[in-house]
Amino acid sequence: IKDCDAVLKLDKTNQRAHIEKGKALYALNKKEEALQVWKDGASFFGDVFLYDELNNILNSKDPLSQPKLSNSNTPSQARTEQVKNIPSSAIAPGASIQHGVGKTEIDEKIAFGYLQVNTGNYTKAVAVFNELLKAFPNLFAAYLARGTAYALASDLDKAIVDFSSSIEIQPTCADAWKRRGQSYAAKGLDKEAVADMTRALELQNDSDSYYQRGLVYYKNKNYRRALLDFKNAANIEPKHKLTWNYVGLCLNVLGQPLQAIEAYKKALEIDPNFKEANVNTGQAFKERGDLQSAENIFTKTIEKDGTYFHAYHMRGMTRFAGGKIREALADFQQCLELEPQHKDVRVLSGVAHQSLGLFKSAIADFEFSVANHEDNILAWYHREVAVFLQKRLDQRWETVNMDIDLEPHFKEGMSKKTNPILLNYTRQAATDVADVDTSRQASEDLRKIVETSVHIARKIPLNSPGYVRNDRQLQAIGLGVLEIAQTLRKFWRLSAPPQAFTRKRSISSSTVCGKLTSPSLFNWRDVYDIAVKWRRLGEPNDNVWWVDLLTQNQFAEGFGSHTPIVTGHTHVVRYYPMFDTAFKITKSIMISNSNYNDDLKQKIQEAKTYSDLHSLLRRDFWVVTPCHSLSRPGHIMEGTRLTLQYVIPEGYEYSIRTPGTPPRWEDYDIEMS
Repeated sequence: IKDCDAVLKLDKTNQRAHIEKGKALYALNKKEEALQVWKDGASFFGDVFLYDELNNILNSKDPLSQPKLSNSNTPSQARTEQVKNIPSSAIAPGASIQHGVGKTEIDEKIAFGYLQVNTGNYTKAVAVFNELLKAFPNLFAAYLARGTAYALASDLDKAIVDFSSSIEIQPTCADAWKRRGQSYAAKGLDKEAVADMTRALELQNDSDSYYQRGLVYYKNKNYRRALLDFKNAANIEPKHKLTWNYVGLCLNVLGQPLQAIEAYKKALEIDPNFKEANVNTGQAFKERGDLQSAENIFTKTIEKDGTYFHAYHMRGMTRFAGGKIREALADFQQCLELEPQHKDVRVLSGVAHQSLGLFKSAIADFEFSVANHEDNILAWYHREVAVFLQKRLDQRWETVNMDIDLEPHFKEGMSKKTNPILLNYTRQAATDVADVDTSRQASEDLRKIVETSVHIARKIPLNSPGYVRNDRQLQAIGLGVLEIAQTLRKFWRLSAPPQAFTRKRSISSSTVCGKLTSPSLFNWRDVYDIAVKWRRLGEPNDNVWWVDLLTQNQFAEGFGSHTPIVTGHTHVVRYYPMFDTAFKITKSIMISNSNYNDDLKQKIQEAKTYSDLHSLLRRDFWVVTPCHSLSRPGHIMEGTRLTLQYVIPEGYEYSIRTPGTPPRWEDYDIEMS
């Protein structure tokens, strides 16, 4: 023991001294001390044989019986010099271990370092490869593996330096290019990441390089290139479930939900318990408009894993989209039990509570979100709208009008998601007004009205991909139709002159800077406003406003509607069926433009895609569709704008835009009146 202590005083990392001292202590029945000495020795690395011997001792029931595996603690000087003089060109892949050099002692240390990386001991791995590089400065495997340890430990700058050194030593090693590309991607240097992974693929047709480059493209919303890479990866390695999942994600966002579902099926064939692919399948059905299939899939996912909060979130959104508000709220609340800080679900819970007339709970949800998620700006606006309505629960329906009573800046801010600190707005105080009594039984008259509204609403839904049947919104539509009919009947049957007919809180009053200034006669806007109010009630999560009742500046700028047919790389499921018709109209209007020469007009006629059109003009543009007046023969009003814009990366937006400018508004007001 004294001899070993003397050695350890000179070199505390000497593992042979730790082994022999521990054995002596063990023989003296000082087993706990012996165990600690061996553990101390195992924390150092000098020789793979000594390391193995220490591990054998620590795992043995009879430590004293373990044979010696090595008598030295460091490589012999002769062997060290022999390996140190190996030229860098010889230190390359091709030995028995990955990127080994064919020299047993070096390869053993490389293998030991790999073991540390693979078991998460990154600090120890770095120490091992530091020692190797000190002795052998051109050791390719040490740079590559140390870079990997740095990368896994999130020290990306050092990782990139080491991978660059690996590339300098062996520029034809695809693995080095790929790993540096991954590190660049983790730092957000996507251009460099794509360049490195592309080089890796030039050197080796590797599924992981396709997969990694696909991830970078996907992050940057370059879904077409991402899809191509994921498909290439799947062709090489068809049993990789994550690859098929990303194939599905790309297809779904490109507006091909049915093809996406087939990709998710392949992922689930590989792993039937792959819950993310299950949920993504449900989302694809939801995008398609098949809410029942989506709900069934989310339910099966929950049955397999009742703690998977994302499935509750998605099933709740699916039920909400179908107008099943109570069922949706139950899912949102279950999700919040599992994940109380889920900011999106907290707001959805508030909207569901508000939809059911439970304003106190709704306001509590919105206030929780505002207090805990500063970036959730919409929660602040939702809270103000909920308080506004709560205060007016006991007022007659026709006397409540959000467009009149809410500040123009507030409505504009909500539409644009403006940070509320930029608004000149006084926050409302909540009240003790009782919630709606949802347990009260409806009268027979009310039931008849509701039944009639449902009958009317059934004639409304569009039978088109992406459109879903929302029972709550349909009921609101039906009730809105009934109120419009009742109002018009009063107007037409009024015994006094029609000019005397007015509605309380009329939206058709004259406006200045978005403020109503005086009452006016009943006109077309009052009819439309009935529909607008029921629309707001039917979907509290998506308020609509009269454009001319926003701020004067915003009205002058032309705030209006925007319906994307293609956005980026996505063919929008709900609107893409309009593409062929819209595209023909776009080309027809362009050809009628007298400023274009005959050659350009011919090329426009021959264009097959929106990218063809953009390439011809080499700029973003729009065309205005004509709207022929019915009240003023020969007068043509501005219809809508079919707009084509280039969108980074490598995409386009082809959309229907309708700006509500003052001249346009005045023209249509004359027409509608």
